[in-house]
Amino acid sequence: MKGFLILIVSLSFALTAFGQHPSREKIEYIIYGTYCGECVSHCAQLYKLDTNVLLFDTAFDYFKKFYSPDSDKRFGFDKQPLSQKKYLKAKKIMDSIPEILFESPNKRFGTPDEHDQCGIFLQIKTSDKLNTFYIDTNLSAIPIELRNYATLIMEYCYKNSQ
Repeated sequence: MKGFLILIVSLSFALTAFGQHPSREKIEYIIYGTYCGECVSHCAQLYKLDTNVLLFDTAFDYFKKFYSPDSDKRFGFDKQPLSQKKYLKAKKIMDSIPEILFESPNKRFGTPDEHDQCGIFLQIKTSDKLNTFYIDTNLSAIPIELRNYATLIMEYCYKNSQ
């Protein structure tokens, strides 16, 4: 019986490790949030999450800064980290990145912000690459594998904007 229990525990660890994409272990940070192209103020609500802190983009100027040739000026992240409580809630966003985003050559899902419905911005920095994604907020326009994740990001941004 003891040998059987050891086998079951060993198999469960092996299956857990096998099911995780290797890039997930290399994540240095993610930048995520929502943006709207045609708005008057606060056109973007973006966050940067790494393994230690959560920062908020106080520039609210996504499109002007996004096209800046100097990538360090694209965002205006506040130097003061958000609370540990907000960090722990946001950590779910990093921990639940769908496998499709690690494997897909697509960088655009649906037609984000093309019909004034805004969009979701996601950037994943791993030790060997930087991937940027634009995701439609209209859930029926994106792959089913992304819908819960898109909802998670939108809910996080909405709750933290109040």
